[in-house]
Amino acid sequence: AGELRSLLVRKVGRKVVAVGRNYAEHAAEMGDALRAGRAGASGCAGPPPLLFLKPTTSYVSPPGPVLVPRGMELAHEVELGVVLGRTVGADSFDPQRPRAIMDAVAGYVCAIDITARNIQTDAKKRGQPWTLSKGCDTFTPISHIVPRQKLPDERLLGRHADGAERGMHAKSGSPSSDSHGGDGGSKSGGGGESSERSLSHGVTLFLEVNGELRQEASTSAMSWDVPHLLAYIASYITLEEGDVVLTGTPAGVGPLLPGDVVRAGIRELDVDMRFDVAARPLSPWERAAPHEALPGFSSTARDD
Repeated sequence: AGELRSLLVRKVGRKVVAVGRNYAEHAAEMGDALRAGRAGASGCAGPPPLLFLKPTTSYVSPPGPVLVPRGMELAHEVELGVVLGRTVGADSFDPQRPRAIMDAVAGYVCAIDITARNIQTDAKKRGQPWTLSKGCDTFTPISHIVPRQKLPDERLLGRHADGAERGMHAKSGSPSSDSHGGDGGSKSGGGGESSERSLSHGVTLFLEVNGELRQEASTSAMSWDVPHLLAYIASYITLEEGDVVLTGTPAGVGPLLPGDVVRAGIRELDVDMRFDVAARPLSPWERAAPHEALPGFSSTARDD
């Protein structure tokens, strides 16, 4: 069964849809003030999710290695991945039954969204696409698939998502809220009670580099929860069987260097994976290309 689930992602799935800045603290560390004030999921806490695509050829299984191309400065971003078990399109979401879209989920993975930060930063500054910074081979380390049955839907729902009468536009300060909220929106209840209740929701992502804990947070801190992310994405981009949705990374992103050992996982699901990081050998094209044509050259030798 495990091998069949792996084939679902690697052989059937056509794309990886990734969500950026879905945790307020990560948005803050990336300088995104608009999203930094949206801590704690209320189902869908605007603004709209920031989406980008990664190719399935970027998958790599433990122990890797994660390969560092010449001229690229890599950063780690641990994420909960949602694996689709059937097609979900624009008509798949019922605002009165937000959790029903979860029936399309086959399972979950832990994934690391590897980013060539210098390439991404340079492309953004120039107003250019940053596909290369996310899409290189081995830039999506991924765990085995955990069946949906192992993770109750309720742990991935925003604080209002299970109330049909509240719909998609529930307010996070509602008196009937069961409070998911971290540091950004818990108007109901005191801080201690809210913190305790937020721990009862979500699952805990973690990532270590060389034994140093870099990232650790509950998915309950996501601004957009899983069903609303799926609904938003599928409204514009049809999700197909085997596709993976990466739901965003918490704060603590940091550098990866050749020789590093990365450990990441999902604590409550006993997902624990280990990857080595190594320098990628130069390809024949890289050996032959002029220096200024290689990725990373414009990051240091700017023409503006």
